[in-house]
Amino acid sequence: MFKKSFIYLMAGAMLGSLLGGCGNSSGVSGVAGTGVTPTQNLDRSCDLAAFPSAKWTSCEATNYAKTLEAPAEQVNPAFLARYTEQSLANIQEWTARSLADLSWLDLRSGNTPLLPLCATWGLPCTGDPFRYPAAQGLDGATFYEQEAEVTPVVYYDRGCARQSGHVWLPKTAPAGAKLPNIVITNGSFQAPETAYWWGAQATRC
Repeated sequence: MFKKSFIYLMAGAMLGSLLGGCGNSSGVSGVAGTGVTPTQNLDRSCDLAAFPSAKWTSCEATNYAKTLEAPAEQVNPAFLARYTEQSLANIQEWTARSLADLSWLDLRSGNTPLLPLCATWGLPCTGDPFRYPAAQGLDGATFYEQEAEVTPVVYYDRGCARQSGHVWLPKTAPAGAKLPNIVITNGSFQAPETAYWWGAQATRC
């Protein structure tokens, strides 16, 4: 259907295949016979640290500190302003879409502003507000203008359940090029696709 490789992003969790290089007992990622270059100079000192030890404690403290990075970022006034702006825009867009197509607001099938969860992409379901086309910078407007063509997709399955997502096409791929396809699909009904746009953008298509 598409001449270029695409990243098909549906709501939710990334496929386990994206993490296939993790957990290698040798600590070196790469697949034999595929031409994938193994990771070089991988620091496994934390993996190999004895318990209990000063090294193990230091590694655990560093790992735990990572859990505090997002909350610290989210109290930043610039983040809050952009987050609020995008959340309201998402809710307004959902409302307009629902009025134009009543299947988006169908009490019989459970489609409401709250069901399925995150239907409006508002509030906590906004995801990273800097990953949207309206956001300025590498991951926002610059990404959409220079790196990817992003097209929304909506269809109904055999049970009449509405499926929606986005197709991400790399603008830099040569015409007719055959590139790997990556499918990101939901692993839980409360996870919106917006929470995983970083996965599509991180690959730089």
